[in-house]
Amino acid sequence: MNPALLVPLSAIAYLLLSLLRRRKSLRFIQGPPVSSWLLGHEYELANQAEVGDLEFKWFRDYGTVFRSAGCCGEDILMVSDAEALHHILNTGGYRYPKTRDAVRFIKQISGRGLTWAQGAVHQRHKKALSPAFSESQLRMLLPLFQMYSDKLALRWRERFADSQIIDISHWLPKVTLDVLGESSFDFQFGSLDDKSSDLRVALQTMFASSQRPSKFTLFLRAWKRALPDSVVEYFEGIYVTEEDIRFKAYVDAAKGAARELLEENSLNLVANGEKIAQENHDYLKGAEGKKDMLNMLLRSKAAEDPKKRLDDDEVLSQVSTMIFAGFEITACTLTWIIYELSRKIEDQQKLRAEIDAVWVKRGDNAVLTSNDYDTMPFLNACIKEGLRLHPGVQFTTREADLDDVVPLAQPVISTSGEVLKKIPVMKGQRVHIAIAAYNRSSSVWGPDADQWNPSRYLDPSSESKKQQSMIGVFGNVMSFGSGVRACIGWRFAVIEMQAILVCLLTQFEFELPPGGLDIQTVPLRSMNAPMLRGKLDQGLQMPLVVKRRPRQLVLVDIFNFSMFAPTRSSIPNVISMENASQQIPYTRYSRSPMNSAATSPGQSTLTLLKSSECQSNPSHPQNWDIGTMSNTIVPGSCWVMKIRYDGHFDIAGNSVASEIPGAFSRHTFFCWNPLDVGKENVYRLANTFMGKLTADNIIIFIKACIFYPFPPHSSCIPQEIHLPVEIAPFHSQLQKFFSVFPSPFSYKIDNAEHTCEQNTQLRLIFRNGMERANRLKDDGNAAYHSKDGLKAADAFHEAGNCVKDLLEQNLDKSEREMARRFLAICYANRANVWLLPGSLMDLRRCVEDAIKAEDSDPSYSKSYIRQARGYQGLGEFDKAMDTIARALSREDLMYDVDLVKSLLVLQTDGKGLPQTRVEMEEWKRKILTGDVASAKRMKSVPTNGAWHRKVEGHCTNICRERG
Repeated sequence: MNPALLVPLSAIAYLLLSLLRRRKSLRFIQGPPVSSWLLGHEYELANQAEVGDLEFKWFRDYGTVFRSAGCCGEDILMVSDAEALHHILNTGGYRYPKTRDAVRFIKQISGRGLTWAQGAVHQRHKKALSPAFSESQLRMLLPLFQMYSDKLALRWRERFADSQIIDISHWLPKVTLDVLGESSFDFQFGSLDDKSSDLRVALQTMFASSQRPSKFTLFLRAWKRALPDSVVEYFEGIYVTEEDIRFKAYVDAAKGAARELLEENSLNLVANGEKIAQENHDYLKGAEGKKDMLNMLLRSKAAEDPKKRLDDDEVLSQVSTMIFAGFEITACTLTWIIYELSRKIEDQQKLRAEIDAVWVKRGDNAVLTSNDYDTMPFLNACIKEGLRLHPGVQFTTREADLDDVVPLAQPVISTSGEVLKKIPVMKGQRVHIAIAAYNRSSSVWGPDADQWNPSRYLDPSSESKKQQSMIGVFGNVMSFGSGVRACIGWRFAVIEMQAILVCLLTQFEFELPPGGLDIQTVPLRSMNAPMLRGKLDQGLQMPLVVKRRPRQLVLVDIFNFSMFAPTRSSIPNVISMENASQQIPYTRYSRSPMNSAATSPGQSTLTLLKSSECQSNPSHPQNWDIGTMSNTIVPGSCWVMKIRYDGHFDIAGNSVASEIPGAFSRHTFFCWNPLDVGKENVYRLANTFMGKLTADNIIIFIKACIFYPFPPHSSCIPQEIHLPVEIAPFHSQLQKFFSVFPSPFSYKIDNAEHTCEQNTQLRLIFRNGMERANRLKDDGNAAYHSKDGLKAADAFHEAGNCVKDLLEQNLDKSEREMARRFLAICYANRANVWLLPGSLMDLRRCVEDAIKAEDSDPSYSKSYIRQARGYQGLGEFDKAMDTIARALSREDLMYDVDLVKSLLVLQTDGKGLPQTRVEMEEWKRKILTGDVASAKRMKSVPTNGAWHRKVEGHCTNICRERG
């Protein structure tokens, strides 16, 4: 026989044997009729007019599980059942790996990165990259998200009229790509500045012909599916398609850019010498260090421990993987959300009102935090609904690694009429995880599952209609996957979407163009993209009417670059300068010194006045007449003023050393009534001043407290005001200022004599604050027990805020310990809320809140138990067990019965401790001998029971033998 024919003939024989072996494995399950044995349903599914229509129809017809036909008669198990998905993705862990053809395809388009890796290799990759996506790291990136969001808004204001049709699908990928490049790899794509690069071009063209695959292309893919990797590589070396060339161009460009970045940063490490080397050494030993993506890749490349080390190609592949997966799907989801808000104007108005309310509440600091975003229920409901209704990808595939039985939440009818509550699957069975179909399942989301309805996440009564499940990491949706292979960057994407939506909805209004839009969902690249029906050749489009919102920023004043920001005032924007009057545009960036001057981000116009003009300008603080307020003095009222030194900053808002030329000192002024501590609006006013501390700044702030306090406080004069010791050098000027105040006004400047009085006030503050916090916590507990999760989460959040306000005060040791324990309880209780079944379930937020509880009070046992439950639900069992073991290593928790029971349940897969000697020996052999980590965890459990004495010696021996 001709040797050249041997390989293809062997491949065909292997293919036929593989298909025949799998063909009849699911014949007892119903499914749609097949018109083509050669192509099965694959061509129909890949070329349907609207993505998902066929799957949705078939799931309605046959139930949450049915049999689909692949090429050459292969049976594919289609799954949207909640319990089945939980079993496959969460409980199954790595027992249902990605299919070989999917792994080959991922390697082809992005290299040997995280999404390519399987099993232990995936664990190694995930362990190396996870610190870059921790909550603390993402909080550090939030200002960058906000800065690029503001930059997008600025570009729209620069280039478009006040009301104009803008294709938002053209702009949103630019901002998400710029954010990803700088936040993860310190690489500036410059997309919003219209810069071009080989990497961007390769990324945008890599799927040019993959939108509607031909019958031959589909058959070729199916043919490769059943072949060994070596045979596929042989054929791909002979037959190279245009698609293969484009994929290679992207991977080469991405790895080239990654190589340059890593080499540049490696040189920086070398240039900094032993100090950086020691930092890396310390980090690898467990110490803290920089945890951005680039630094994590450098460290993993240099790691001594093989379990933490990535080879050169794996490191480069992480960059191409993160770029490919991390920007376009996020941008597409944002596009869909804004489109839905344009269709439902009432939802857009409701969301904008919620955002505006937060700006009013946060008037003391115009830079929103991640906590601010998380406490906007309708914002997060809209994001969840956008992810649910328009997932970035339609499906993913898995393959059974062993024979298994898959349980069902919704029984299906077999071909013989039998009711099936479980589905047996054979090793090698191909499973189609129907992400979009689960997200629209009426058994989970109710009869309006196909409709946009963000309020479903806010209505506790609707939860009873939903199938209880533990799927996904955010909002019970499958869009980020679930279990051990859930998207590692899901929280990054959520915070990024929060920042962009808040920025755009603060500054713009969105409407459908006249005549509306006929949108068609089409597979484009790796996502479900919106296109205009009849114009598919023009690619992704979402043209919407974008209108500028009328802006009214507040006063920005006065001396030495100082700033002052009363919330919601009608005062025009003025700044005192020596040059001539002029109008200048002003855009707030997150790193600008003007942060606290604006009650909301965006561009506005400041009026620059000569100093001489200020005297005749009624809006200037110098012209606010205290005499007009003489009738507003509140008997018995007392205000306390505090000045906090924040450090030195340059004009760009960056923290710098005081000796740097152009550095300005920054102080934050606070004013409050001690009796208001613990209330929602504790501060009467709080503002930041840049520049030298002067009597003028202090007087301006006191005037502002009187005339323009934060809502709901009203304009008035107190009977008494306590001033901090920092203002003592300006006493003579202040004495003159206070001389015009009406009787019985008085003031005090703090000194040692006031210490006793202040301590008495602090005790009163603490008592009032804790009383209010306890009431809120009780409200939260009541709401939790009545299954009103949203109300409970809000109550626990507000209770925690009360305590955090108290911790800002000069409490004594016992009060501080009491407050920190109470804060831990609030966080742990809120973590428990995220475990409630239904749409509010959010296992990742459960873990995050439980970690906050541990940080607040490491001796509070429930914080560890809630962490473990969250990790357990996510399928991260090692982390769950490590959490409990960490708690039991503490002297104050080592005898906690609940913790011991939790570890036992985790170690024994929920079966509890064996009762007989034979079972005990079997358990020791399986659990302890097979897993040194388990032995070490069990060694940390105290000797407080007979069961432990039986295994203590065995654990000790294993730990000694294996180090």
